[in-house]
Amino acid sequence: MDQTAFVLHDDAEEVRQVERLLTQFRLTTRRCNKVGELERHLASCRECLVLLNLETEGVDNALLGRMGRVCPDIHIIGISRRSYHPELEQALRTNLRAVVTRPLDEDELNLCLRGVMNV
Repeated sequence: MDQTAFVLHDDAEEVRQVERLLTQFRLTTRRCNKVGELERHLASCRECLVLLNLETEGVDNALLGRMGRVCPDIHIIGISRRSYHPELEQALRTNLRAVVTRPLDEDELNLCLRGVMNV
């Protein structure tokens, strides 16, 4: 896997939590502020990890499908305050590896990361 994990999230404290956890896996964090910025970065990725706030404007089934086509070995972990996302039904079946709740529980996120990283 690429040594960089991309994070599309609007909460600075939660991004710092994510960064601390990702250093345990020897991954650096690249924060993206908008969907378009994330998509530009993914264009040069073959295999990568993305932590994605599912409540960000522009996050939908189409985006998650494009991400999977652009980066064939993408691992997406969703972050959300909501436990149910009917508008992302297709992505939940095909593109998202997991969804963790906000506020972030480090144990829950660590478990998801270990699964994605095969540790």
